[in-house]
Amino acid sequence: MKTKRLLAFIIDCFVLFVCYALVFMLSTLFTIKHLDLFIALFVTVCFYAREGFTGQGLGKRLLQLEVVPHNPIRLFLRNITLLLWPLELVFFLICGKRIGDLLFKCHVVEYQGKKPLSIHNIVLNFIIIAIATILLYLGLLNLPHMRDTLNLLYMT
Repeated sequence: MKTKRLLAFIIDCFVLFVCYALVFMLSTLFTIKHLDLFIALFVTVCFYAREGFTGQGLGKRLLQLEVVPHNPIRLFLRNITLLLWPLELVFFLICGKRIGDLLFKCHVVEYQGKKPLSIHNIVLNFIIIAIATILLYLGLLNLPHMRDTLNLLYMT
């Protein structure tokens, strides 16, 4: 199970890398001020919220794994602990569980079969994605050194 989980995470990271590459390529085509920053933040938030709809990101779906329970808030918070990824990795390699699994009482299990999507989970996950993206975007724009950097980047 540990190997499948690690491989699922690598797949998810590869998808994230491809999305960032697409954002970078699109930002060279379009010169809408701060659009690339907003999209990059959106992609980042989606990465952390990727399991909130069904308990599966792409990697887990491909490898027939899922995270239970399917609570979008709990799963989002579970994935926020990935910001401490070196610590998460060491803990996972030693214990077979992530810190986020223990803190938010989640378990990765073999996929149990198709379950209907909950409208509640879909709406809640979209709200989490929207609020987190907007807060990050506004927060970054309001940091003085970030504002100066962005103004230099977008000078025409």
